[in-house]
Parts: sequence; C-alpha cells; structure tokens
Amino acid sequence: MAQAVKELEGKAGAPITIKGFLRYALGEGIDKASSDFAAEVAAAAKG
Repeated sequence: MAQAVKELEGKAGAPITIKGFLRYALGEGIDKASSDFAAEVAAAAKG
C-alpha cells in the first residue's frame, strides 16, 4: 500500500495522508428475505 500512496503522490503533486479506510466483503451485509411466492399469490387472491 505504501507504494501505491507514493505513486499517487507523484501524480497528485502533493503529499497524501490516509486517515482511515473501510473494508467490504462481497455479499456482506446483504440479507435477502425468503418468501413463499405461492402463499403471496394466495393471500392476494383472497384480499
């Protein structure tokens, strides 16, 4: 990571300081609700 910061400093022409970062994992925090489509259709047909 230090090498990447040095490269960006050269492109930006100014010093760069990393104050913090976030790490995301693929699919993390995504909760998919499970549902019964047939039950939804039956409930809609009654109402």
